[in-house]
Amino acid sequence: MKKKKIIGYDRKIELEWIDYTAELVSKGLPESKIREKLAQKLSVYGLGSSKGGALSKTITVLTHLWLNVSKDIIPLRDKAIDLYKSASNDEKVALHICLAITNYPFFFDVMTQIGRLLKLQDSFSSDQIARRIVEKWGDTQRVKRSVAHVLQTLKIWEVIEPLQKISLYRSSKNDYIPRKKIQSFIEDSLRIALGNKLSIGKSNGHPAMFFYRQQM
Repeated sequence: MKKKKIIGYDRKIELEWIDYTAELVSKGLPESKIREKLAQKLSVYGLGSSKGGALSKTITVLTHLWLNVSKDIIPLRDKAIDLYKSASNDEKVALHICLAITNYPFFFDVMTQIGRLLKLQDSFSSDQIARRIVEKWGDTQRVKRSVAHVLQTLKIWEVIEPLQKISLYRSSKNDYIPRKKIQSFIEDSLRIALGNKLSIGKSNGHPAMFFYRQQM
């Protein structure tokens, strides 16, 4: 089923927050309790408490990644919950990324453009990514802000790292080689992100998969 063209991912997400969300979901807590605990956890970060404000929007993104997923993503999310319980730190980040690219086409497009540039050069700028995303999503301030949020998130998750020059980044996960179960999960997530237009075992080489060492 074709997803609506909605940005959705419009928050910077700290790794501590998304890890905590995954832990709550893995415990099988009801949504009301998860939201309550997230609100408590995030209350010290100055996100405010107004209805529809930054706190509420951040919780919406967090729960949409690990809890309130669409019907076609539920099996993948359930597999992520199972894998998360014994995952290493690098594997947890991989799981977060995979759920992000399947739940948010905008996030997937940003990842794809980063990967395309990294295939051509060692680094990329935020302006380069923004220009490419604007071509597909439109030249609006919200689009540009959302690109910045994705890049900030990837930097916090240590998927990319800044260089000395302002707004210039490079990949920081070149040495990560996923184990077989994680590799299979990555392939499943990419297949969903591409609308099931990917053959099994063909994730190697896709630009959005730049966050791990792809074996040829």
